[in-house]
Amino acid sequence: MSLKTKVSGTWRTVAETFVKVGSTWRACGDIYVKVSGVWRSVLYQSGAQNFTSTGTFTIPAGVYSLNVEMVGGGAGAGNGTENGNGGGGGGGGGGGYIQGVLSVTPFTTFSITHIGVGGGNRANGGYSKFIYGGVSYIAYGGSAGANGVSGNGGNGGAGGAISTTLPSGSSASGLSGASGGSGTNDGSSGVGGNGANARGSLGSGGAGGNQANGGNGTGYGSGGGGGGFKDRSNPYIWYGGSGRQGIVKLTW
Repeated sequence: MSLKTKVSGTWRTVAETFVKVGSTWRACGDIYVKVSGVWRSVLYQSGAQNFTSTGTFTIPAGVYSLNVEMVGGGAGAGNGTENGNGGGGGGGGGGGYIQGVLSVTPFTTFSITHIGVGGGNRANGGYSKFIYGGVSYIAYGGSAGANGVSGNGGNGGAGGAISTTLPSGSSASGLSGASGGSGTNDGSSGVGGNGANARGSLGSGGAGGNQANGGNGTGYGSGGGGGGFKDRSNPYIWYGGSGRQGIVKLTW
């Protein structure tokens, strides 16, 4: 929304508005109009910006609340083994998830200081973080899935935690990856555990490998799939997939 005035038959956007206080003209910080029962700034214009790397963001004119959605990095998965009876690798955990409404002041600037990296094979995901008003908002990365061992699948990795929540949102720790399948006898075969999906439908976990390497996560904040297994005369490793990086999404 913006304020316009007609000049010589042409509508032009008003850059600044003044009111007279006593005998002195003063600039208006903002002007509000009532739209369908809701007071809105005439300076407000909707928008969105996504951060997949670090940076800074300045609150636009007329914006007093910011919708935030962020997720930490998803974790990598464990490997499958064909030692003994075999066992599948556990899926990687998803990144922590913060979503809600942040009260802000126009023209203030804040920093997105970290975007969580996705964990590679058997590696944890990194954390995503921004700071506003002296408060740190952190979505931690998921934990890696464990390797399979003879006769037992590896445990799935835990989802990442969060530092704080936001009002009017659905913030929560990340989802956990699934455990890998367990071998039951010499010559058995099976699959690795699926990687965790990211909350908020931001990403899908990689599929556990079926006598194959696990799949990588997709989107943002999801975990990799665990490596599968098939017993052979010589030990063989099927590798777990990688998790996906985090993101910070801002809309207003």
